[in-house]
Amino acid sequence: MKRAGAAIAAVAVLGIGFGILALRHEPDMVEPMAGLAPPSRTGRAKDTAPASDAMIGAKAAPVASSEQRAAMRQSIEEAVTTYEPAAVKTIAVFLTDPDREIREAARDGLIQLGEQDAIPVLRMAATRMADPAEATACREAADYLELPSWTETPQGKETLERLRSRHGK
Repeated sequence: MKRAGAAIAAVAVLGIGFGILALRHEPDMVEPMAGLAPPSRTGRAKDTAPASDAMIGAKAAPVASSEQRAAMRQSIEEAVTTYEPAAVKTIAVFLTDPDREIREAARDGLIQLGEQDAIPVLRMAATRMADPAEATACREAADYLELPSWTETPQGKETLERLRSRHGK
């Protein structure tokens, strides 16, 4: 029981930490643009993805316009709010963006989405990050997503059972 309590406390602390991180990096408010694909800086998709052997963030990023950055953040936010496992692929593309803030928004988006499919994506991205701090952040995000849901803990199951019995479900 003590282990379950410690796990729940760890989840709470991590959740609060990631919530604060998300608030500090709130995307700019823009009008939703339905069907918006991630814009490329050069108009060609192959130019936005790093070479297979390139380290992410190793070179200075080309400066994206504020409109492009807002559109990329909006695409990430739209993918997160679908609450669909397929959104992992949509967001994962942004983990390789040359712009550090977009990579950060993608990592935070994968955390918010909460899908298990994001774990190997984050771990792979961590192996390709040039900045050790950024690589650590990706590994920590993957670790966070591996934590059990509160509803899977004995205390969570017990609480849910009590709630269901009270409400006849």
